[in-house]
Amino acid sequence: MTALPDPAAVLPTTASRPGRRGRGRGLAVALVVAAVILGGAGSFGLLAVGDGLAQRAGEGVTVTGSARLEVDADRAVWTISAFEQAPDVATAVARVDDAIDAVTGYLVAGGIDASLIELDGLSTSINYVWTDQGMTSEISGYSAFRNLRVRSDDVALIDRLSRGFGDLLTTGIGVTAYQPEYLISDLPALRPQLQAAAVEDALTRAEAMLAVVGGEVGTIRSIRSGPFQVSAPDSVDVSDYGMYDTSTIRKSVGATVSVTFSGR
Repeated sequence: MTALPDPAAVLPTTASRPGRRGRGRGLAVALVVAAVILGGAGSFGLLAVGDGLAQRAGEGVTVTGSARLEVDADRAVWTISAFEQAPDVATAVARVDDAIDAVTGYLVAGGIDASLIELDGLSTSINYVWTDQGMTSEISGYSAFRNLRVRSDDVALIDRLSRGFGDLLTTGIGVTAYQPEYLISDLPALRPQLQAAAVEDALTRAEAMLAVVGGEVGTIRSIRSGPFQVSAPDSVDVSDYGMYDTSTIRKSVGATVSVTFSGR
């Protein structure tokens, strides 16, 4: 009969079992191996991000370019309104005519050619008595209204006359002088120049962006022009639909374009 092995010989003794020091050394080795693996994965991830940027550069880039130019207005339009009220319509109309004559005399004496002065048609209306319950049918008087408009290429002269208009108002005439509108007559000719400069600006920006990821600018795929912004100098006002500030002689004209370049 074969003898069974001694259980004491099969099972490890206390002296042959791994101790705490051995288990700690094995854990440290495992952590080092894990760190190496994670480090390699991180490096691979960075390489993948860089490769993704390079691919994006190869697909192209869309850049907004802008250009701005300061110019002086060469056209002025100035509107002055005469308004009078009187118990009868004839008196109201006569007073409006007197006010228009006074304004015309002021403009001509100041250097405006009479042929540049335009008169709108005369308007009259009936004024009714108002009470706490609203408007009644009782007539309280009549109103007369008329616009005078002067157009001139001498913007400096219009500016000077508008600043001195207060002297005429002190005579008591019933007129309202609006702020002159200063315009750029050759704005259509400026637009192509500004758009070309904006495209050049977009090209410069695209080259700088693609250079960061090792790419280069290729051909233009599309161009979309934005609205023009005509504003006062140093103004930061813009509008999604474009703007045209007529309050100043000196103006800042801006253009934007959105350009898509292919990359390589």
